[in-house]
Amino acid sequence: MKTFAQIEAENGGKYPGFAVLRHILAAAVLIHHCRGLVSGALAASEGIGAGQNTFVDRVAALPHALTTFDALKPGVFAEVAAFFALSGFLVTASAMRSRDAKAFLTLRALRIAPALTTVVTLSAVVLGAAVTTLPLASYFSNADFWLYFRNLVGWVVYALPGVFADNPVPYNVNANLWTLFPEIGCYLALAAMVATGALRDRRILGVAVTASALAILVVSGPWADLVSTRAWDKHFEGWFIAWMFMCGGAFYRYADRIPFSAPAAAASFALYYVGMLARIPDVFSAIFLVYATIAFGALRFPRLSYFDSHDYSYGLYLYGYPISQTLVFVLIGQGLLPTSPTGTIFVTGAALAMTTALSALSWRFIEKPALSWKRRLVSAKPNATDKADARLAAQSRA
Repeated sequence: MKTFAQIEAENGGKYPGFAVLRHILAAAVLIHHCRGLVSGALAASEGIGAGQNTFVDRVAALPHALTTFDALKPGVFAEVAAFFALSGFLVTASAMRSRDAKAFLTLRALRIAPALTTVVTLSAVVLGAAVTTLPLASYFSNADFWLYFRNLVGWVVYALPGVFADNPVPYNVNANLWTLFPEIGCYLALAAMVATGALRDRRILGVAVTASALAILVVSGPWADLVSTRAWDKHFEGWFIAWMFMCGGAFYRYADRIPFSAPAAAASFALYYVGMLARIPDVFSAIFLVYATIAFGALRFPRLSYFDSHDYSYGLYLYGYPISQTLVFVLIGQGLLPTSPTGTIFVTGAALAMTTALSALSWRFIEKPALSWKRRLVSAKPNATDKADARLAAQSRA
């Protein structure tokens, strides 16, 4: 049985399925949000398996969960969770090649900052001004307008003054920005490991992941509320997806020892799915999802090779929510469409088309040009060890 590292070598140092998977996950997030934004269903709830106090109770509740909307919830969780597992895998590859913390963080900034700066600025200056209920002078002078730019440094702010005030999900311009804080935290942690040389010894990362898992299991017994992994029924808490990022990074470092198996990947995803519904410790469910995610990346999709060199996934993720909210504001808010499945389908289709077009423009004129600066800003002369460790060069988004 081949290892993941062997499959990577056979594909010229790439994992051919990652580009496709990124786009699938980004589109899935957009589609899921459209349903909630039209109906107003994106409200906090107790989450999967809530109210079932013992493992036996949760297993007994599985038949009901599998025949109701609960059956879809593990897939909803996987949209962002798999993103972080994938990101941990690829960004760790980038960190291994950098060997210098400053260079690594520069590459991360080149990939993340240009598109983020654009979407935050357009949301505040253009979109907000167009739809706010406030007079423009009051809007631009409002302290909340300026606070919105804290998103540029990962200090997440969702609301702009008077923007989307009457939408079914009010005052939320871009909920997808919630992942910024844990994402930046993961980058800083990796940078520290690069700076100290700890990343070169994969045993350190392996021990860190194992210790984190044990700590979560221990603490989640008597103090479950303090380490709840589910903020609500739509996504994990930030600290937990950061742990998934760590798992993805550890997977990369041990790729030469982990065998690839398509049946094992299918079984892993099934175990993740059932485990989420039965509320087994999320530490175990997450590990199953990490394996399934990386295994998908090892698959080949020749007919979709276009996405190898045209990465619209980041734009889909960043722009999808504000575009969907705008469509709800115009079409639902003005009574042009009903808050029904018909309205949801129309808004979803229009949002997907418009976001894809904007993402293509973002890639062509903002993200790709920014990435061209990496050779000017980061000079590297890799030695033989670097070359041996330089996996996934074309896929690291660095």
